[in-house]
Amino acid sequence: MQTKKSIPAILWVAIISMGIFACLHLIVSFSKPVQLIAFVVNLILLGGLYFGKKWAYVVTIVASLIVPLLLLYQNTGLSFAILIINSLVLIPVLLTTRYFFPKNT
Repeated sequence: MQTKKSIPAILWVAIISMGIFACLHLIVSFSKPVQLIAFVVNLILLGGLYFGKKWAYVVTIVASLIVPLLLLYQNTGLSFAILIINSLVLIPVLLTTRYFFPKNT
């Protein structure tokens, strides 16, 4: 019998941060419709992290590392804020690696 594993408290920081990030994408999408894609991707990743999917873990880490670098080259004024929000997602996800890849007993 397998019981449902509970979400670690630190992972909630990442989930809430991604939720805030998704809301920001939705707000920006009114002036830049391409941001709707980022909104949908954030929602998919949110669901994946919530349910402990390994693919969401990997994609979240890759996106959290690549997107801020791309934005730094665009010289947007929000690059620093985006970097901080991405670290609020990346660090908790990395700290909860065992949640996504538990040891076999």
